[in-house]
Formats: sequence, C-alpha cells, structure tokens
Amino acid sequence: MIQTYWVVQSDTSRLAEALYKELSAAYQQGVDRVILPGGQSVHALYQQLEQSVYQMPDAKFMLSDERMVKPEEADSNEGQIQRGYQTLYQQLLSHHDMDANQAEKFLSPEYLAVIGAGNDGHFASLFPTILPLQKRITPYLPKPGDAFIRQSFGYPVFLNARAVFL
Repeated sequence: MIQTYWVVQSDTSRLAEALYKELSAAYQQGVDRVILPGGQSVHALYQQLEQSVYQMPDAKFMLSDERMVKPEEADSNEGQIQRGYQTLYQQLLSHHDMDANQAEKFLSPEYLAVIGAGNDGHFASLFPTILPLQKRITPYLPKPGDAFIRQSFGYPVFLNARAVFL
C-alpha cells in the first residue's frame, strides 16, 4: 500500500518548505528519485529545491508531464525550470531526451511523487477523459485543438510510488 501525504498549507512558501522536508527525509533513507509537477502553481517548490537541492546531490527529478514542444517555448514545463531554476535543472531528467526504457529505469525500484493541482481541477495532468493514462508512460493529445502532444506518467506510476505528496 502506498503512503499518501496531504501537505496542507495556505502559504505557498511554507508548503514548499514542508514538501522539501519530506523529500529530504526520504532522500536520507535512500530514495533519490522524485516526480515533480509542472505548471505555474509549483514555483515555490521549485524555488525551495533550487536553494536546497545541493543537500541532495544524487537526487534526480522528472516532471510528471511535459508538453512535447522545444524547451525554449513558453508551453514547456521543462523550459520553465531551465529558465528559472538552473541548479534544479542540472538534476532534472528530460522527457525530450529519454525513451520509455530510460523512463522505466528512473521508476525502479523506489521513487516519490509530488502531485500538483491545476486551476481547472485536474491533478498531475491526469485528465479523467484520457484513456491512455492507464499505461505507465504515454503520449497523448490532451484536448481537441491542442497543437502539441503531452507525455505524461499515467495512473500506475502514481499508484506504485513509495509515497505520494498531494
């Protein structure tokens, strides 16, 4: 059974600090891979990691979801980190540079997942109408008319994490 933690905090910097403490404690226990959310709502967490990730030098991070556009484009979650959080970016593994086998290696044996929520009500790019999300890793077109493909981790990835932080 996976552990799920609800880290509730109205102040985003305190929330980021509390999440970092949980990630750091898991790192001290040997869990060095973390799935991070993308988007605008998690910049406080990125900032906390940017300031503190030197204390976790072997940690590797991956985004739960990436729009498969060039990282230089504004729609890229990876690009947001690359432009604003250089230290964190050095430890970020790119969806653009890895195939499914490499992603599976990242997910073995233990990893953590931080799940963010969008203002449209979705969690971790798990849009309820997207059937391919039953797979561990899947590319899909999220909405009719979108000009890009997303590559996301599906439900099984979050269900198999050592711990999920919401």
